[in-house]
Amino acid sequence: MRLTKRFYDRIFGSGPAIAAASGICLLIGWAIARATPAAGWANSPDVRFAVLGAGSLLALVVIAWSVHTLRPERRGTELVVGGPFRFVRHPLYAACLSLFGPSLVIALAHPAYAGALVLIHLLANRLVRREEAMMAAIFPQAYLAYCAHTGRFWPRYHVGRPTKT
Repeated sequence: MRLTKRFYDRIFGSGPAIAAASGICLLIGWAIARATPAAGWANSPDVRFAVLGAGSLLALVVIAWSVHTLRPERRGTELVVGGPFRFVRHPLYAACLSLFGPSLVIALAHPAYAGALVLIHLLANRLVRREEAMMAAIFPQAYLAYCAHTGRFWPRYHVGRPTKT
């Protein structure tokens, strides 16, 4: 049983928990939006859905790049710091939370969804800690060094500071 759970954690990580939390938060946003329809913002549906299309496409590109860089069977067996992992530690989650999420908020045109997205980000930051603890246990020094210069869901920029090699 323990090997199965470890395999599951290594392959899927925090993804299922983040997906479930996202669904609950979006459902809460939907309920609030239904209760307060006048609170939505008025902008062109064409613009809103163009933004959704662009955000979705960009998220899919990052997801494909991430899966190509780190195949599921290799997860948890090596520390990959190239490709999209050069910019963020969790590019799959970042694509959904930071690219698709805001475009969905714009398309749905209600501030309740913006609140839901903030809540999703907070929960994802909490849920991903277990996955990061697993990586730190497998690659103690290398993973901590990687975390020091790479953002979780947003790139970290070190302007004016020399980088360590």
